[in-house]
Amino acid sequence: KEAMYPREREPEPPEVRALYNKSHGSHLAGEMATRDYKWPGTVSDDPHFRFGVVDAADVASRGMGVKAAMNSEAAREPHSVPGVNIGSETLEHKRRVTNDHLGRSRNLMTGRQPVPPDHSYGVKTNKNAYDVGDCVRGWYSAPEQEPDADLGRCTQPGRRNFHTERRFGIPTIRTDLLQHALHADKRAVTNATNFGDDPKAGHLVVPGKFQHIGVADEDFTQRRGKQELHEILQGAGYLLDETAFEAVFDRATQLHGDGGTTASMEAVMVAYFQVLGGPS
Repeated sequence: KEAMYPREREPEPPEVRALYNKSHGSHLAGEMATRDYKWPGTVSDDPHFRFGVVDAADVASRGMGVKAAMNSEAAREPHSVPGVNIGSETLEHKRRVTNDHLGRSRNLMTGRQPVPPDHSYGVKTNKNAYDVGDCVRGWYSAPEQEPDADLGRCTQPGRRNFHTERRFGIPTIRTDLLQHALHADKRAVTNATNFGDDPKAGHLVVPGKFQHIGVADEDFTQRRGKQELHEILQGAGYLLDETAFEAVFDRATQLHGDGGTTASMEAVMVAYFQVLGGPS
């Protein structure tokens, strides 16, 4: 860095930079390229000098350029045609031979080929005994149309799979490991294993009512114990005494109909309105 951008060094004088500009073409940003031409006095001394052909200065012929372009085939006299110029026939023959003509191949100046007038170049198409229909339908016998013997199975002796109910390989969705897996909220971000409990596309299109606070719809149907349900109700603002909560919890367990000692939050909500006289 110090070699490319040295510090505490005086900048190069203009004559040195001009020399490097001429030898290497190193221009600064936005710098105009000047070639230091030595123009003659007629060019350098005239501030109105312009390169190119100068139009005729005749005032009387001003505007005749457009008329000449529109009447290019007219003669000098109005409503007349130019005279016919008789040229050399040799020149016309040369033009026909060397120039390109519309819709015709170029004359290679090799003379006419010794072939009949109706001759066509190229290889003649041979009539084959088989057509496209034969290729589509085929002509194979019934045994030849059967699937190959090794289609979908191993035919090598000693490596054949026996018919069994066991499924070999690892499934894509590891539902067999779901009972040993951590909860979705406690898994690492780098864990790419699909345990079958990942959110579906419907959760993204139509999320749950309480999804914004981290409560999924499955949390309402999960079976919980009595103490946990009582704490959830108290946290939601439903302060029930022991007798009222016992009645609500017993009704919730009866709604499940399996004789269990746990209930879901959904059943507790229904039992709450039924026991306390609210709307069902």
